[in-house]
Amino acid sequence: MLGFDVDKDKAEPGDPISISVYWRATGTPKDNYTAAFQIQRSPDGENPPRLEFDRNELVAAYPSSIWRPGEIVRAQYTYFVPPDLLPGARGLRLLVFDHANKQVGAPVALGDLQVLPSTRVFRPPVPRVIDIERFGTAIQLYGYDIQPTPTLRTTVQGTTTVSAGEVLRLTLYWRSLQRVNTSYSVFVHLVTDARHTGTTDDGRSLPIVAQRDAIPLNGAHPTTTWVPGEFVADTYDLPIPRATPPGGYFLEVGLYDPRTNNRLVLQGSPPPPNAVTSHS
Repeated sequence: MLGFDVDKDKAEPGDPISISVYWRATGTPKDNYTAAFQIQRSPDGENPPRLEFDRNELVAAYPSSIWRPGEIVRAQYTYFVPPDLLPGARGLRLLVFDHANKQVGAPVALGDLQVLPSTRVFRPPVPRVIDIERFGTAIQLYGYDIQPTPTLRTTVQGTTTVSAGEVLRLTLYWRSLQRVNTSYSVFVHLVTDARHTGTTDDGRSLPIVAQRDAIPLNGAHPTTTWVPGEFVADTYDLPIPRATPPGGYFLEVGLYDPRTNNRLVLQGSPPPPNAVTSHS
């Protein structure tokens, strides 16, 4: 190992840290080595560290057994600070293992990481409407609030009245079930009730009256930074066009990959998240 770079020395629990390590083959490696990271579990060092990073190849898709003598290789790792760490300075270390999972050499100290107080929310929120739906396998819609406040018809649907030219405010409460590598965008669409009157065969071709698309929290908290068990309150203001005629409309909410426009699949076939009546 020639050296390393750590992109930050302060982070909250759950935050990603980018670590670059520079390796040099002093000869012809006879094994496919793997790397792992440890972090000090308590600021005073009383608790022993534990492995916090799945063992991966030293360099992805380039096994060390085929490195050439004298070759210098740069490896890039993403390390996530454990979500349960309390604030304080913690030592971070790199370990190397052989194919038999036997540690090779002594751990390498990568310096101290200052763990900041967490601003993440793990306590379940209390939305006015609890509507638990799962998008894909990793993200759950736990519920939502809507203003003007709806009159509830059931526990999962309601009707609210808003005038053309006014703003509809929707707060979505997401829950992370597992980490994702894609930064998904959220879409909020106000659509006509064509799906419910049977005048369209394609649920995605409904006329959109108003819409908002954004990375959660206006880009400040992308899905790639969410940690399992975290709740995210995500608010969208949806201006209703002044030319919107009176009638019944529906809000549709979902997530999609902005690189491909492919939507996350909603598990099951529930109705739209909420019904909105707009009048002039």
